[in-house]
Amino acid sequence: MFINAPSSFCLLLLLVFLLAMSIAAPSSSSSSFRVAASPSINNYDFDHQREAMEALFQWKSSLILFRYNNSRPLLLLWTTTQMMANGSSNSNNNPCKWEGITCNEATGVITIINLSRMDLKGTLHDFNFSSFPNLLRLDLHKNSLFGPIPPTIANLSQLTHLHLCINHFSGNIPSQISLLMMTLSELDLHNNNLTGSIPAVLGAMKNLKILHLGENQLSGPIPLGIFGNLSSLTMLNVSTNYFLNGSIPSTIGNLSKLNTLDLSFNTLSGSIPMEIGNMTNLHELPLKHNFLTGSIPPEIGNLKSLTHLYLERNILTGSIPASFGDLRKLNFMYLNSNSLSGSIPMEIGNMTNLYTLDMWNNHLTGSIPPEIGNLRSLTKLTLMENILIGSVPASFGNMKSLEVLSLRNNSLIGSLPHSLGNLTNLVVLIFSKNQLSGRIPQAISNFTKLQSLQFGNNHFNGYLPHLICNTASLLRFGGHYNHFIGPIPKSMRNCTGLVRVRLVNNHLTGNISEIFGVYPNLTYIDLSFNQLSDEVSQNWGKCLQLLNLKISGNKIFGRIPPELGDSLQLQGLELSSNLLVGQIPREMGRLSSLVTLNLNDNQLSGTIPKELGLFCKLQLLDLSMNNLGGSVPNQLGKCTNLIYLNLSKNRFNGSIPVEIGNLVSLQVQLDLSGNLFTGEIPLQLGRLDKLTNLNLSHNKLFGSFPYTFVAMISLITVDVSYNELEGPLPDNRAFRNAPVEAFIHNKGLCGNATGLGPCNISKLSPKESHKAILLMIIVVLLFLLFAFLGTFLFFRCRRKRCIEDENRNTDQQPRRENMCTISNYDGRIAYQDIIEATEQFDPKYCIGMGRHASVYKAELSSGQLVAVKKFTSSSSDDDDEISDPETFRNEIQMMTEVRHRNIVKLYGFCSHVRHSFLVYEYVERGSLAKILSIDEEAVDLDWTRRVNIVKGIAQALAYLHHDCSPQIIHRDISSKNILLDSDFKPHVSDFGVSRLLKPDSSLWTAFAGTYGYIAPKLAYTMRATEKCDVYSFGVVTLEVIMGKHPVELISTVSYIDQNIWLMDIVDRRISPPTNQVAEKLVLLMKLAFSCLHKNQQS
Repeated sequence: MFINAPSSFCLLLLLVFLLAMSIAAPSSSSSSFRVAASPSINNYDFDHQREAMEALFQWKSSLILFRYNNSRPLLLLWTTTQMMANGSSNSNNNPCKWEGITCNEATGVITIINLSRMDLKGTLHDFNFSSFPNLLRLDLHKNSLFGPIPPTIANLSQLTHLHLCINHFSGNIPSQISLLMMTLSELDLHNNNLTGSIPAVLGAMKNLKILHLGENQLSGPIPLGIFGNLSSLTMLNVSTNYFLNGSIPSTIGNLSKLNTLDLSFNTLSGSIPMEIGNMTNLHELPLKHNFLTGSIPPEIGNLKSLTHLYLERNILTGSIPASFGDLRKLNFMYLNSNSLSGSIPMEIGNMTNLYTLDMWNNHLTGSIPPEIGNLRSLTKLTLMENILIGSVPASFGNMKSLEVLSLRNNSLIGSLPHSLGNLTNLVVLIFSKNQLSGRIPQAISNFTKLQSLQFGNNHFNGYLPHLICNTASLLRFGGHYNHFIGPIPKSMRNCTGLVRVRLVNNHLTGNISEIFGVYPNLTYIDLSFNQLSDEVSQNWGKCLQLLNLKISGNKIFGRIPPELGDSLQLQGLELSSNLLVGQIPREMGRLSSLVTLNLNDNQLSGTIPKELGLFCKLQLLDLSMNNLGGSVPNQLGKCTNLIYLNLSKNRFNGSIPVEIGNLVSLQVQLDLSGNLFTGEIPLQLGRLDKLTNLNLSHNKLFGSFPYTFVAMISLITVDVSYNELEGPLPDNRAFRNAPVEAFIHNKGLCGNATGLGPCNISKLSPKESHKAILLMIIVVLLFLLFAFLGTFLFFRCRRKRCIEDENRNTDQQPRRENMCTISNYDGRIAYQDIIEATEQFDPKYCIGMGRHASVYKAELSSGQLVAVKKFTSSSSDDDDEISDPETFRNEIQMMTEVRHRNIVKLYGFCSHVRHSFLVYEYVERGSLAKILSIDEEAVDLDWTRRVNIVKGIAQALAYLHHDCSPQIIHRDISSKNILLDSDFKPHVSDFGVSRLLKPDSSLWTAFAGTYGYIAPKLAYTMRATEKCDVYSFGVVTLEVIMGKHPVELISTVSYIDQNIWLMDIVDRRISPPTNQVAEKLVLLMKLAFSCLHKNQQS
């Protein structure tokens, strides 16, 4: 190219001028940002620069500026002064010099605003985006900005990068962002509080390369345009929104440039489309924590660049594709917590770059392919909780990089290969709950990094590795329920970091004092049922974090060291079935956290120290089968949380302390047998109305039974043999049903029990006659109470009462009164009608069975369907009393007091010499438990119905607890006692164990309820409050959400609410919940967790 002379001359003059200007311009210090050197600007650029400067200063004024580290103030140079007319200004007032601002070097206009990680707090409301027409990048990530994203952000017409992530922005994503479709290439809004749906117009932004909307609260389906049109995308992340639903369309295969596709932690459903195999540039594919179904498409094997594959926690079925063997670059593969079946393909052995292979909690079968041993880079292999069989492959010894190996809970057999000794990098090794046998390879002693070693519940034999603790790294060691022999390795003394040790039920020997030392972090150790010997070491008292020390069933001798009293955190101490001698140390009274104390079956002597009365949390105390003597200290009555007390087979003398009557929580057993107790039975024992088993046999007790024993309604078994007792037996079930052996070798017992004669009141002493008269008065008062109840029912409910006189027996024995009252029916006719409708309660009409009654479906002559709850007899004799009259009477009392749409209606009752039953409304669909257990019926319970079921139960309990006076405690809320009608409305039923709770009173009751629904505090203390129902309600709520009983979930409730997502627990037999319903389910889930929380004191 040639340039003519005039033009060249003009160009030369221009260069000379610019050179002079640059020499004259003052120098400026360099900056970390690319800043212009204050060029001379024309009036147009000057106006825009001043406008931008004022806009920035105005926005700064609206912010709350702070720094966590108290360093210099933020945006200190962001100030405004009057600029000169020619555009020059003080360098501090030039926005191109301001912190976070970058300008174009030629024009001086602002092109980049980067204020990330600046601790800014405020909104974008006062940010004038129109003042920055040339802005290319806006980066405000990792601040504390909040409020909505203004639609005016679309005025940044040249914007290419918008990063607003890791803030607290809320509201919807403005659809106006789509106006930037010609320029915007990166849109990152992740980790905010954005709601609503993803704007469909984003699907038109064809220049987008990065779209990151994860970790928000977005809902609805992902717009199809995003999957089909954004062909330039290299990263798409909409993870952790929880409420995004819909399916993954087949058009996703159009995103051929995609490197990362993250759709995890949502509620996506449907199958994984096979077109996903077209995305051959994909490196990362997280689809975990969704509701994806169907099989894994083999086409994923086409993704040869894939390094991360996360498919865990879905509902995927079928087998693992053999094509996975083509994923040679894959580093991480997670398939756990699905329903995958079939065998593990041998082709997995080709994935030689794998670091993690997670396939636990599936239904995988067959043997473990030896080809897995080719994965020499593998650091983690978890195959636990499957149905794998066969032996552990010897090729595992090739995976020398392995750090975690867990094969727990399978059906593996055979011995462990010696090649496992090559895995010297192992940190976690778990083989528990299999059928493995043989010896443990001694080479495991070379595992210098091992922290957790678990062999429990197998058939291992031989010796434990003798150098297991050479490097002191071991924290958890479990070899329980095996056949190990020989001594526990002395190297265990080196493992000072031990946290948990479990070696129960083996044949281990050795000197326990020499083996174990001091472990500052030890919380649990169980060495029970071995052949260990020597004394209990005082070092256990120096393990200050110890919660449970269990050494029962060994050959431990000597005395209990007083130093055990220094282990103040101890909750369980079990030293039973040993050879211990001496006294129980008084220092143990310092163990105020003790819950269980088992010292039975030893040779302990002396007296019970009074300090045991300080065990305010103690629930189980067993001192039986020792040589303890003296009187039982009164202070024992202060252990009011005891549910089990066994002092049998000792030499205790004196009278039974009346303070034992204060142990109102006693439920499982009170055993004072085989001692030298004298005197009368304290009448205070009658306060133990929750006690189920009482043994006072083989003592020297005399006198008669206290009249208070009538109130011990929970007693099931009783034994008072080999004493000097006389007089009538208490009139309750346990004494009536006890065998004659329970009363033999006494002075003169009588009463209504097998093998005893009737009592002749006239022959009683004046004192005994007085007690008998009191007993008769109580019986008469009870009779009058029920007579009043019948009258009350008549006047309140306008029910008719009829009394049917039966023919007298040939022996002229009196019969009990027949009463039948049913709303809108003549009692006599209704009774006969029900007998005929059920054909004398033929089993073919039975629709449910319980502990005390069976429920029958009956169609009356009027055509009305009713449910008849027939109480069982105590024997096969038709004329016998019902087995549990208290439950029968209690349910009548409760049901006549309540009227609520979510509580089943009682029509009436019949108390007859042959049959006693209650007549209820018939609730069509049956129990909630039955419906949830049948897949075909469970699918009819959609999420809206399930939410309404929980609401109905809550309303019923609110009525019982707050609208009834006195309030009613149901005590047996469970899914089997929730009945659903034809409209799926819930009705609470079965009030047989309910109780009235009077204001300002506490109610201690017998154990009642259904296991799995009972609050732990009730199981231990038996104190009935409304919190019992609250806990059960929490269990039922989770059961409705999960579709099954939350047995595993409730065992970890203390930390569950922080670690569980809704997607992990919902019933996957029905479609995922929509956004609005999902929000309600989240609230119900939180409510359930609060109901289940340990510390229900509020």
